[in-house]
Amino acid sequence: MYRLRYDLLYTLLFGILSGVLAAVLYVNPMCDTISLPEMVLQLSGSRGIFALYGAAPSELMAVFSRFLPSILFEIYAGTVMYRSFCTASVYVFTRNPDRAKWYRREVCRVLLLSVLFTAISLAITVLLAAVRYAVVLNVPGAILLLYHFVLYAIWTFTVTIFINVLSIWLGSYNATLAATALQALCIALLGLVRLSAQPVLAVLARVNPVSHLILGWFHSAIPAVEEAIPPVGDVEFWGFSFPVSLLVVSVYCLAVVLSGRQLVLHHDILSGNAELDGV
Repeated sequence: MYRLRYDLLYTLLFGILSGVLAAVLYVNPMCDTISLPEMVLQLSGSRGIFALYGAAPSELMAVFSRFLPSILFEIYAGTVMYRSFCTASVYVFTRNPDRAKWYRREVCRVLLLSVLFTAISLAITVLLAAVRYAVVLNVPGAILLLYHFVLYAIWTFTVTIFINVLSIWLGSYNATLAATALQALCIALLGLVRLSAQPVLAVLARVNPVSHLILGWFHSAIPAVEEAIPPVGDVEFWGFSFPVSLLVVSVYCLAVVLSGRQLVLHHDILSGNAELDGV
């Protein structure tokens, strides 16, 4: 219980920091009024009313900078489960012989922290933006905000579990580097989306999980939401939508969680401490 309180406190701090940075750096209306749909689109990569479109390094760096607060949280939360696989692992699993049950409990803990972090970050962003500007609330904006929350919460949870699991195998330092580099690579590959008329690149764009976090590329079956998303060139070919994107990020999430379960069940805790390799 003490561990959970400690983790909740740090999650709260990370969420507040993330929300403040997002509201100050990325919510930039052209005047003193901003609609909720425009705000949400800016949080997911749009600049003003213009969605991400192109492979310019400045655009991709701007997207990466939006992920930095989440990456910092993921690095912290990436130790929540892994702590038990360090020097105290023998004692932990002596008290918890059922590793599958222990893993499910730890996954639920990470899920709680990921959802809480995303919710706090978005709440602080909206509240601070409302203090700075006149925010026009509407139903399409609320729906887009829900889309943003669900997709980012799942992705943050996925990466955090990935770091925890990979740390068991490679050590926390290497796992953190690998997860950060992987997200940076996915962001760099966003530049290929504009070329997705080519079949190979079209597939690559659709399997890139970060592509499914860019709400400015979405279509919606809800007319009001569709109207709230400005058209972007040949975006109709890209075909991103919330149901499809939810399925894609959920598949990645499930794959990571199940792979982690297998590793936890079969990892040798006596001789497999990655932090001590080479010492």
